[in-house]
This record gives sequence, C-alpha cells and structure tokens, in this order.
Amino acid sequence: MRNVGQATATNGSVSVTAVENASIDASSTATSVSLGVGITKGGKAFSGGGATAVNFIQGKSNAYIEGGRVSATGSGAGMGQVLLSSDTTSSINAKVVALSAAAAGGGGTSGAASIGFSLARNFIGWDSSGGTAVTTTYTSAQNPTSLSTEQTVKVLDGPLMGDVYQYLGPNLTDGDANVSGNQAIDLSVQNYRDGSTWKQLNVNAQALEAQAYIANASIAASGALAIEANSNQSIEAVVVAGSAAVALGGKTGLALSGAGVYAENKIKTYVKA
Repeated sequence: MRNVGQATATNGSVSVTAVENASIDASSTATSVSLGVGITKGGKAFSGGGATAVNFIQGKSNAYIEGGRVSATGSGAGMGQVLLSSDTTSSINAKVVALSAAAAGGGGTSGAASIGFSLARNFIGWDSSGGTAVTTTYTSAQNPTSLSTEQTVKVLDGPLMGDVYQYLGPNLTDGDANVSGNQAIDLSVQNYRDGSTWKQLNVNAQALEAQAYIANASIAASGALAIEANSNQSIEAVVVAGSAAVALGGKTGLALSGAGVYAENKIKTYVKA
C-alpha cells in the first residue's frame, strides 16, 4: 500500500506503485492398503484413505494520493507525469489425491472394504477461519431430539472440521423417517454442503483489493496523468479419489468399495481506479 501526501518533481515525474504477488502450490496425497488372509477361515480387510487441502490468499495492493498537493513539471519524454499503478496477481494450484485398496482371501467367508475421499477448498479474497467466533446451538457430536429452523451446528471432525452451518429446513423432530417413532437426529451424518438445507456462516468475504486513486488532492502535471488498477486471480484444483476392494473366499466373498471427492473454490476481488 502506497500513499503520497505531498510531492514535487521539477523536470521529472511522480510515480506511486503498489504490487502484490502471491501463489500457493499445495499437494496432498494419502494412500492406504490393507490385506487380510485366512487359511482355514475367512480373511477380513478394511482400508481407508483421505486427503485434504485448504488454502487462503488475502491482502491489499493500493496505490493512492490522498490530501495535499502534487506537482510534476518538465518537458520531454516521460517528464511531468503523475502515474499511479496497482497490480495484484494471485494463484492457487492444488492437487489432492487419495487412494485406498483392500484385499481379503481365505478358505471360509472373506470380506474386504475400501473407502477413499479427497477434499480441496481454495479461497482468494475470502476468510473461512471464523468458526471459533460463532456461537452455535449444537455440535456435530450431538444427537438432539429436535432441530429448528435457523439453529446452528459446528462440525468437530472430518473434512469440514471447524465449519459452522445454519439449518434452513422446516422444524425437524424425527431423525429417521424409515423407523417407527421419533428418532434422535444424528448431526454427524448431515449433508452440510446441501445449500438448500444448510447455510455456511463462517465464510466471510474479505475481497482482495487492487486500488489506484486520488482523493481530496491537488494535482498539477504538465504531462500525462495515469491511474491504473489490475487484478489477475486464478485457482486450479485437481481432486482425485480412488478405491478398490477384492474378496476371495472358499465359501463367500464380499467386497465393498467407495470413493468421493469435494472441491470448493471461491474468488472475490475489489478493483478500483
């Protein structure tokens, strides 16, 4: 951030420049392998792999003249100019890979299960670290008997740990409609990324600024007066999850495999000249 109150340049020029460059290269990999073997009985194996990357870029790049007087005189190339320039360039490159494999075999009944999950969350001009300051009704570890509209839940573990969500749906008194009677509501298994039911509260906009301006100042320039602001932001996210399960049994083989990915990218900028 640059500010000039008073400046005089005889046979010269006045230049105010602010430059911000930020980049994040993040790579996260998780691999899990499990093998179970039973000679006479069955073998059992379970494997789970998860990888998460969360990246933030915030800041300001402001060049301005506020108050006072600025004078630049002179003749010839580049003389007598008043130049203000603000440039901000930010980039996030995230690669998140989770691989999981399980294999089981034996003479009896064998079972194998494998789960792989990858998550990437990238923010430029946003702040999602405010979860500790939000007062919440429940945490994800609780099982309340009811959930009312606008009540809030803080996630305590998993990929969304630390996030706070507000319930948008109708008042809920039954956690499982497939079971007779009213069941407790398990807040650890809710789909908090469903925007029609849940609203995230701890992500706040803090726009990345690029400003170049003159305010309440007197400018005398025999040459050019130039004010320029540029902003160039980019996010590239590659998120991969792979899972495989194999079960071979003399009697029965049962294999279960699941993989999931989640990517969230947000950019907010404020550019002013």
